[in-house]
Amino acid sequence: MKADTSVKWFHHEMAASPVLRGQAGALIELLDATLVNGFDVRVVNSLVVADGVATATISAGHAYLQHAVIALSGATPAGLNDEWRIKSVAGNTFSFDCDLPDGTATGTITVKMAPAGWAKVFAGANKAVYQSTDLAGTQMFLRVDDAGTTNVDVRGYEQMFDVDTGTGMFPSSGTTSNWPKHNNNSGGSTPLPWSLIGDRRLFHYAPAWHTSTQYAGKAAIYRFGDAIGYLDGDAYHCIIASMQAVASGNIPSVASSTFYGLFGANGGCWLARGFDQSGGVIEQSHKSAVEHAGGTGSGESARLLPIDGKMHYSPVFITDGRGSSVPLRGQVPGYYIAHEQSPVVLPNFGIERISGRLLMRVRVGATADSGAYVERRFVAFDIEGPWR
Repeated sequence: MKADTSVKWFHHEMAASPVLRGQAGALIELLDATLVNGFDVRVVNSLVVADGVATATISAGHAYLQHAVIALSGATPAGLNDEWRIKSVAGNTFSFDCDLPDGTATGTITVKMAPAGWAKVFAGANKAVYQSTDLAGTQMFLRVDDAGTTNVDVRGYEQMFDVDTGTGMFPSSGTTSNWPKHNNNSGGSTPLPWSLIGDRRLFHYAPAWHTSTQYAGKAAIYRFGDAIGYLDGDAYHCIIASMQAVASGNIPSVASSTFYGLFGANGGCWLARGFDQSGGVIEQSHKSAVEHAGGTGSGESARLLPIDGKMHYSPVFITDGRGSSVPLRGQVPGYYIAHEQSPVVLPNFGIERISGRLLMRVRVGATADSGAYVERRFVAFDIEGPWR
């Protein structure tokens, strides 16, 4: 049976992946590669389907990863020219579940990392506008102004007519809304770690953008696209999470106090409109299931240590505004927050299957002592899907 391929995931260690750096246009290059075009194109020398499994051989070798989604083209039979999730990798081969008849494919076959399935609808000098291609979604627009070296101005729009003109902006022009790419104010060419995970309606951008010892390798979490809405007929449940003004010496949305929500004075999340659909941007909040169950009300997860000593995660929800008496508007797709500080030292990044979900663990927060534990805070992304 063909595996679901709706969710794509990428990170900086993948072969031929785009480089996140402190130079103009670097984030647009990353978004083009992961959302629109794909990357790491190679020639397949042999492709054989047998007993429901297709095995591709690349004589020169490859670096595709287990669970990644690739796209094939140029093959006969034409049914192979599709997206496939890699089941296993061995030497210069990779395999995937395939429901086509047994046989050996012919043609000049190429393979690449499959993009998340978005469109780049407008472009200018270090500017770009992206839109979901899923007709079931809101199909709102993300405008990216990547002219700087450290921060990138990002805005959601209900409509756009060219790279600079649109209506229904969120957040408004009076509010700073940035995605960071590097903390070096003079610009930095040194590659920095990053991850991007998304489907055709929403993606998460997780750059480890700060190079100081305390924060190096720890990601900040941003996103754009459609939530899983709870309200039937909700046409404005598109969200953007970004960073507001950066105070001197402050590392917003990387510090442990704002590690998953971007809720402090230097972080923000917005819905295109409120649940009544009448207009006006809603600055909203994220809430974790742990926070609600534990009643902490602090914007952080409760410090729960599971009896089995393992990491466990809960989904994250969005609210229709800030405060304690606002309704839940929906859920953030594919995004989970750890219940606890880990009592063991774990790598900043890893993939593990927990409660049936294939999760990519990403370290967030800061390096600091907290009682008997070193703070080991993590969020996780479902990289197998489907999210909806």
